[in-house]
Amino acid sequence: MKRNGKNSGFSLAEVLMSVGILAIGMMFIAGVFPAAIYYSTLATERTIAATVADEAFSKVAIYGRDPNAVTVPGLVENEIFDFNSLKTVFPGIAKMKANEFAYPSTDYNISKKQYCWSALCRLVNQNKRLMQVTVFVSRKPGSNLIYYKPRLFDLTKNEYGTVDWDWTANPLFVNLEWPRPVKVKVSKGARADILIITNNEELTFINDGYTVLDNTTGKMYRVLERREDNAIVLDRPWGSGSNPEYVWVVPAPIGGTGPFIAQGRRPCIAVYQRVMRF
Repeated sequence: MKRNGKNSGFSLAEVLMSVGILAIGMMFIAGVFPAAIYYSTLATERTIAATVADEAFSKVAIYGRDPNAVTVPGLVENEIFDFNSLKTVFPGIAKMKANEFAYPSTDYNISKKQYCWSALCRLVNQNKRLMQVTVFVSRKPGSNLIYYKPRLFDLTKNEYGTVDWDWTANPLFVNLEWPRPVKVKVSKGARADILIITNNEELTFINDGYTVLDNTTGKMYRVLERREDNAIVLDRPWGSGSNPEYVWVVPAPIGGTGPFIAQGRRPCIAVYQRVMRF
């Protein structure tokens, strides 16, 4: 009696099912892998940002202090000043090297570093010598990027420096190699949580996800949406302590299409705030 050989291979249906399952698995991995990279990068930046901020507050306390002064001369309450503009008030700031504002702050080639910090100061109580310090921690993703330079307040003249966004007329004003917060003029919008960017030269300075700082009260707001009509939507209504006039923000790098175009990745990765005694 002749027996037929038993087939031990897979059927076409089984093969197709296996290929389908494999394809679904590959698609899942392809979708999860970029998200994993993104969140891993985000977690790394947040961890480094906290370290940079702690170091920044320590340096502000060391260099931005005059223990012999009874008050903080030249400063007024309800006005924010760039930390670098307080050299006449705190002479120690003038002794700081560029590497002091970068991370790590070791004394080697600063162009190799990616992280930096900037500080804004607002006098809270003159008699108690209390000052609100806001530290912006930023990351520079490329070595050839340039950023807008802020208008530093001249305490001897009691005025801000000249505003000139034209890099052909004043190239030194706009070729800063590290991100810094700049002052942007705004006005009230249709709702309490909406601001309008009023200067045409500053229309691209604020975008979705940015953090802005009220120049009068020092309150921080997060931008939820940037609209085409030059309006920005905040995460909460504007506080009752002041009318919107100016906000501070770290804009994106200067775009290649002109001096008025800020484009690219958002440089500011975290903002921290403390009240310190000087």
